[in-house]
Amino acid sequence: MPAVPNIGWNVVDVRDVAELHILVTTSPAAAGQRFLASGRFLWYRDIAGILRDNLPDEAAKVPTRTMPDIIVKLLARVNPQIAMVRSELGRERLVDSSKARTLGWRPRPTEQTIIDTATPLTAKDSPSE
Repeated sequence: MPAVPNIGWNVVDVRDVAELHILVTTSPAAAGQRFLASGRFLWYRDIAGILRDNLPDEAAKVPTRTMPDIIVKLLARVNPQIAMVRSELGRERLVDSSKARTLGWRPRPTEQTIIDTATPLTAKDSPSE
């Protein structure tokens, strides 16, 4: 793929989500409340840049350019996977997880989460090969 679509996500580590679940279930102050476990919003091109900067050999072919929205919209007509993300083009979703921090929740840095996720996927002896 020569470029990534102009979409992004709030990145949060599953280990941090699990930690928040434990905090919520063990804290009397959390009873009956809802807490959002969310991290920083990143565009795909930003995630690609983090991968290329931190895993240069493994991520050398990861595209960092953004595909024009019109191309994504045209491809969405014939590709169901692309059609699923069409409505997210250019949409930045900001989520506030400050309430979870009142319980002492401190998520890992987003960059660490991305690198920790990619590292086993790029390992030479990975079962996905």
